Amino acid sequence: MADLSDVEIALGLGIQNALYPNGESNPSAVGLDTVIMRGWPSETQVNNAVSATPATALVSVVVKRGVNRLVSHFNGGWIPLPSNPSPTLTVAVADDVATFGGDFSGLPLNLAITAGNRFAQFSINADGTTGNFTIDDMLTSQIFPATGLLGNLLATIVSLFPGASVSGDAVTIPNLSSVRIGTTGQAVREVRRQAQQFQVTVWAPTPLARDAIGKAIDTYFATSLRLAYSDGTGGKIDYVGSGDADTQQNANVLKRDLVYSIEYPTVETQTFADLVSLSAGVTVKLGKFIPGISFTQQTKLRD
Repeated sequence: MADLSDVEIALGLGIQNALYPNGESNPSAVGLDTVIMRGWPSETQVNNAVSATPATALVSVVVKRGVNRLVSHFNGGWIPLPSNPSPTLTVAVADDVATFGGDFSGLPLNLAITAGNRFAQFSINADGTTGNFTIDDMLTSQIFPATGLLGNLLATIVSLFPGASVSGDAVTIPNLSSVRIGTTGQAVREVRRQAQQFQVTVWAPTPLARDAIGKAIDTYFATSLRLAYSDGTGGKIDYVGSGDADTQQNANVLKRDLVYSIEYPTVETQTFADLVSLSAGVTVKLGKFIPGISFTQQTKLRD
């Protein structure tokens, strides 16, 4: 779930991209090394930076307390996170032969096979030792040893489909229609969205450095409509205002403040399995998941 810290980190990464578009190992785009930090720097930190040889600039990111608003309050639909894994076990179907590849490193996984009027669904748990399978709506449990997992799975498939046979990593099943492989992943549902103001402050040793850094940051976020957060969610970023704020106490420090209003969601998270089977009376187009994450499907096309 995204919170203020996720927004600050996303802002910091955006500032880094603005000032170091070619990566941190390459020179800054403004010709001055810049330290990007969360929180308000101490006077000592600022003085040490601008008085260093060569001089260094600071850019701080802080929350403006009390400047926030509720954008929405609702329970939306479940959305799969883009970081969810794809199945590591693969399958290719040709005629009545399903050939498996890959491995079982991406457990747990689900496997569904349709052949003629018979349907079987398998679920192998995370430790790779227990497999549950459903055949014609009857649930059964079976132990799959951790070694030789594919061989044991194929042997179970053969026992469930009359006339099926195994050759290496391939299984032949009469009247085979489709094989689907899915895994599990995280999905989020947004329950509230809020907007919070954040202040980005440039602390520079010269007016030219302040102007160059401030312009680079402002231009970058002017073309960035949204920020991406570490939990896979995101939020809109809006410009609020900016201005120079040089202090009389220290003539060697030149400041510029940039203020942005940024949305971030409050979400709840659940683990879902991919949709690999359809209940009676449910019609789903291929590629639409309820609430599926991602699955590998091989369907034989018949003349």
